Amino acid sequence: MGDSQVPTMPVDSLHAAYRGVVIQNVRTFYARREQKLFWTYSNRPWDRADSVIAFIQQIRYYGLLPDDYHIREIRQLRNKLTHMDNIYRFEALLTDAYISMVCHIQFGKGMYQSHQTDSSVIAMLEHYWHGSELFESIARRESSLRGYQSLKIGLKQLLDSLSPKLRNLVLSNEEQVPDSINNRLQTIEINLERWRSERKSFGSRYIFINIPAFMLYLVDHDSVILESKVIVGTPQKQTPTLSSLIQCFVTYPYWHVPRKIAIEEYLPVIQRDVTFIERNNFDVLDRSGKLLNPDSVDWKEFDKAYFPVSLRQREGEENALGVIKFVFDSPYGVFLHDTNAKRLFRSHVRAFSHGCIRMEKAVELAHYLATGDLKHKSKYIDRFLKEASRHTIELQSPIPIHIRYYTCAFNSGVLNFYEDIYRKDKRVSKIIYSKSLTGGYTY
Repeated sequence: MGDSQVPTMPVDSLHAAYRGVVIQNVRTFYARREQKLFWTYSNRPWDRADSVIAFIQQIRYYGLLPDDYHIREIRQLRNKLTHMDNIYRFEALLTDAYISMVCHIQFGKGMYQSHQTDSSVIAMLEHYWHGSELFESIARRESSLRGYQSLKIGLKQLLDSLSPKLRNLVLSNEEQVPDSINNRLQTIEINLERWRSERKSFGSRYIFINIPAFMLYLVDHDSVILESKVIVGTPQKQTPTLSSLIQCFVTYPYWHVPRKIAIEEYLPVIQRDVTFIERNNFDVLDRSGKLLNPDSVDWKEFDKAYFPVSLRQREGEENALGVIKFVFDSPYGVFLHDTNAKRLFRSHVRAFSHGCIRMEKAVELAHYLATGDLKHKSKYIDRFLKEASRHTIELQSPIPIHIRYYTCAFNSGVLNFYEDIYRKDKRVSKIIYSKSLTGGYTY
C-alpha cells in the first residue's frame, strides 16, 4: 500500500502477481504510473477492463487465440476482486494481455519475440481510458496491406457462417471444434501471421506472385488489373520469396544455362549424343565467352569437378525462356519469363521449374510495362516479336515485384486454400501455437 492507503502494485518482480507475464513490460507500465492501479478501483473493474476482456473473447476474428492472453484466469478473477492478491494478479494479467495483444496484431507473434518491450504500446495504454479507444488504437496498428485486410474479411465471413453454438466454441478455442473447421482456421491464422510480418508497403502499383496459388497479380491502387497463371519451382528446387524491382525486360533473350543444370541434367545427355546441343539451339562457350564447336570438345572428360565451358541457348520459340524475360536483381539468380512449354499451364499444380517463374501472359505484361495501359500495345514490342529480334527495353517507371508464399487468400468474396507445396506452414504453426512451460505464449 502507498502512504495514503491507496492500493499500489507490488514493486517486487518476483511477486506471484507477475507469474507468466512479460515482466519488463508490466513493470515498466506501472513504474511510469508510480505503481497506481489501472484496471480496478474500490475492488471493482473499470469499464475499460471489461472492454479488453470482451475484445480478447473476440480475438479469433484477428486470427489470434484467446488463451494467449490469460482469458480464463482473467475471467475467474474478475468476480474475486475482494482480495488484494487477486487485484494485483488481475491488473498484471490485463496489462500483459493488452500489450501482447497489440504487439501480436502489429508485428505478428513470431516477430514479437524481438519486440519484447515496445514503449509506444506502453505509452498508448497510459492514455487509454475508454472502451472505444481500444478499437481505434488497434486499427491504427494493423497492417494496411491488401492481402491482410482481405484475408481478415474472409476470416470474419467464415466465423459468421457458423452456427452460434459452434462459433462460440471456436471463439473460445475449445477442443470440441471439428477438425474440418479447425484446419481451415489454422491455415488462415498462419497466413495472417505471415502478412503481419510484412514490414513495408508494397506500393501503389506492383506485381505480386503467390507461389502456392501458382498465380501472378498485377495490382494498381489496390485493384488487380491483370492475372496470369505461373509455373514455380519444384519442392526440391524451390522458388524463393523476395522483393525486387523490374527495371527492364528482354525480347527473344538468351538463356544462360545455370552450371548446376548444365552438369547434372545436360552433360549426361550430351555425353551420349552430342547432337543434343544443336538440336536444342545451344551455344558452347569457353571461360572467356568465345564460341566453341561442340564437336571439338571432349565431353567424355567432363564431370562435376571439371566442366570448363558454359551453355547458352539461342533466342527463338524453342528457348526455355520463351520470347520475354523480365530482369530484376535477385541474390538467388531467379527471374520471371515466358516459356516454350505452354501446355504446363493446363496443370492444376504447377511446380515444374528449377526455381524461376514462368508466366503465361508474359507478352501482355510486357506491353503494359511499356505503355502503362493494358488496352494499349507497344508498336515497338510488336515489331521486335514479329522480327524475333533481341532487344532490351528499359522501363520509364520500374515496377516492384513481390514473390511470396501464402497458402490461403480471400479473392472476389471467396476463401481459397492452396496446397502447402513446400511444407512451410508447419514451421509457422510451431511459432504461433507453441506454449511455454508456465502455460503462456512462448515469446
